[in-house]
Amino acid sequence: MKRKLLAILLAMTDIVLLVGVASSCRYPEKEAVSFLIGQAKGDDGYHYLNGREETAHVMVSSLLSQGSVVGTTNLPRAVLKGAEGALTFGEAYEAGTIVDGRAVPYPFRPLSFNGGAYVVERLDAGTAEGEIGVEEYLSFESLTDFRVIVGGDSFDASTVSFLYRSVSKTYGVSVLIGHGDRYLSNMPCSIAFEESLKLGEGPFVPSSFVYEGDGSSFVYKVGFHDGRKVALRKDVKVVSFVHGYSGLAPTDELSQGNVVVKKI
Repeated sequence: MKRKLLAILLAMTDIVLLVGVASSCRYPEKEAVSFLIGQAKGDDGYHYLNGREETAHVMVSSLLSQGSVVGTTNLPRAVLKGAEGALTFGEAYEAGTIVDGRAVPYPFRPLSFNGGAYVVERLDAGTAEGEIGVEEYLSFESLTDFRVIVGGDSFDASTVSFLYRSVSKTYGVSVLIGHGDRYLSNMPCSIAFEESLKLGEGPFVPSSFVYEGDGSSFVYKVGFHDGRKVALRKDVKVVSFVHGYSGLAPTDELSQGNVVVKKI
């Protein structure tokens, strides 16, 4: 009886082991997101990459980034003298329309009438207005390619102006849309722009990608060995720090567009 019971237990143990092996084959462990120096090395001494590591490009002299601020569209208003009933409220009139014997030099839309004059919206030059912080204002000379986005539409912008607001201690930014449209009056929008940050002489890499050891600084450059991506250690000399980037002494090992990889 004892022998029979032992045989049954051994058989059950084999079944559990087989299920465990099958489970490990069906659900393999996920690859690490980043590579570990000293553990990812192959027998040939290279650190092989799986393609999901955090990477960055080597840059030279400048960094181009994009940003935006929330704003509100605005169509400037003007006053036109004329007889009541001569113009229809809400209708868009083209430039050159005769009002009170004079040609109006811009397209417009009448809004109201009072005391022998119309209040109209000018449709030739809408604006978008928002707020930016002092730090953004101090570098506004590097901001380019302004665009105003309303819903799914994008309008080119130009003629940027700034006005300091002492209460909020921010700068109001106003950009000229260049033309107006019916729904551009008092609408929420996004004022998008590009920023070119001058870093100086390069090359440059994010400081978090630079490591110290053995009395020297180094980065891991992405290269190839036998057709596979590998991390290659490259010694560098850090000569400056700008906005989270490390400026490196010129070297033949790193050039613009090269990719560096971060270790954990």
